[in-house]
Amino acid sequence: MGFSVRGARNSAAPAGRPKAGKHRHRRELALRTVTLLTPHEPLSRAKQRAGAATDGGYVVLTDPDIGFVMSYGVGPTSTFEQHFVELGVPVFMFDMTVSGTRLDHPLATFVREGVAPVPDPSAAMDTVDAHLHRFGLTGRRDGLLQMDVEGAEWDVLDAISTETLLNFRQIVLELHHLQRIHKNPQFSRVLEKLTERFYLVHIHANSLGMLVDFADFSVPSLLEVTFVRKDLVEVGPNQTVFPTELDYPNRPGTRDQVMNSFPWLPTSLRDAELSAKIEACVLRLAQRAEG
Repeated sequence: MGFSVRGARNSAAPAGRPKAGKHRHRRELALRTVTLLTPHEPLSRAKQRAGAATDGGYVVLTDPDIGFVMSYGVGPTSTFEQHFVELGVPVFMFDMTVSGTRLDHPLATFVREGVAPVPDPSAAMDTVDAHLHRFGLTGRRDGLLQMDVEGAEWDVLDAISTETLLNFRQIVLELHHLQRIHKNPQFSRVLEKLTERFYLVHIHANSLGMLVDFADFSVPSLLEVTFVRKDLVEVGPNQTVFPTELDYPNRPGTRDQVMNSFPWLPTSLRDAELSAKIEACVLRLAQRAEG
């Protein structure tokens, strides 16, 4: 399936022309996968940013009933997690790539361990289920899951049960390798599992990634997403042009890009209203770049 690349990095299109059947299959797979990333407009809860206005901060829905946070891939800074401990919410942080975090708080627990689809003690890896059980959180259904694990999220979420996912009110992910959506059916399978019980309510293309242009739509290679459990929120068709005023580039000196293709753009707005929202978004990004 032909495509081109824009953004922070570049790569050449694959040489040669695939056979017609393979081309059609890849196009169908890409379209099915990207359609599962259609955002919804939350009607009964407002959005807020949790964490710094840079990499590591995410947009979530306001929710005073979140009882704990499970955070995978925290790195040396933990501003997202700090947001919750300051609200009195216990946070459990897991990262095997760092020896600790700068977050020193009685409600913050750090474990130098990674997450995997199956336990692997020799590699200091365990499952989400095991971590929930270890800290007495199984069956609570009032958690928030954050996961930024450099592509391992696909295998972890493919293996996890829906019952385990229902322990969480919101799920915040950074999805990696989306430039491969036309080749990897696992992406569609995982997103189908998530969207069965959760609404996608926010997206942000990581400004360190690249934007891949397919025939009818563009896909960021790195996409931050926020899901909320369906029993907790009323939603309508998307009314938002992304990125929003709550979103920021992931590194100073980089710039967010307007998500101006299917499935990111609102489809229920009149042309004039949609054009005005896109223009406002472009102007806001330009002003931030200058300031």
